[in-house]
Amino acid sequence: MILCRGADGRFKAVSWRDALAVVAEVIHQVKPEEIVGVVGKLCDAESMMVLKDFLNRMGSNNVWCEGNGPSPNADLRSGYIMNTGISGLEKVDVFLLVGTQCNRGRVNG
Repeated sequence: MILCRGADGRFKAVSWRDALAVVAEVIHQVKPEEIVGVVGKLCDAESMMVLKDFLNRMGSNNVWCEGNGPSPNADLRSGYIMNTGISGLEKVDVFLLVGTQCNRGRVNG
């Protein structure tokens, strides 16, 4: 299930195409140093490196690992060892979670 925040501020289910269109629209409106990639503790190393390479192409070196906060040096093992959950997602404008465990139950918005 992919969720995007609607105009009313509530999350709604959308297609991958719609979700990525929102990400593309927003990502081109921000400065590279404001772009942050967050990886979950269940994400595989290859996906982490794809995210890091993508962010680097966008001019950002901000990779956060779930539980570690800012960890720009994701090339080292210490940069992707995770221990806790992600907090504060309600405070961001847009986020894309890849390789994280999701609850496939009902989403209350």
